[in-house]
Amino acid sequence: ELAKGRLYGEQGSEKDSISAKHTLYFVHEALLSLFAPFFPYITEELFNDLYPQQFAARKSIHARGTWPNIANFPYSDAVASQANGALDIVSAVRKLKSARSLSMRVPITMLHVSSTPDQNNVWEQIEACWPDVQHTVNAAAITWHNAPLANDNAFDGDNGLYRLNAEVTTA
Repeated sequence: ELAKGRLYGEQGSEKDSISAKHTLYFVHEALLSLFAPFFPYITEELFNDLYPQQFAARKSIHARGTWPNIANFPYSDAVASQANGALDIVSAVRKLKSARSLSMRVPITMLHVSSTPDQNNVWEQIEACWPDVQHTVNAAAITWHNAPLANDNAFDGDNGLYRLNAEVTTA
């Protein structure tokens, strides 16, 4: 969900859009391969239809030596931490909008974000993900608070990493 804005070209550059498309393509192909032993017929058909070049080269999703290799999936603790932070903020916004009986599409005028009292997160940990979060939660602006927000009317994310409150202008 966080990549939708880049995927559909609603935010970021064309390079960002292409990157999102390549990532989804790569991940989908790997997931299809992982499901193949459990759903052999449907995964074979999907592989044939969705990945015709690979199908022509390999002849089957079940071909020997084609199992996804962990070396092809780069991992970074820093990137995983950023992604978890972004998801935590999105979950807190959903809680906030639900508690206020607002549609998830209602725009947020100002989103106030801080670390939760028991965490020591800083803005730099989520700054790189902010454009994706901003697009996902439909927020016009963000204010980072170095001190944790008061618990009154504030919402913590599902992972308890971030706390937020929001100004919402409804018509």
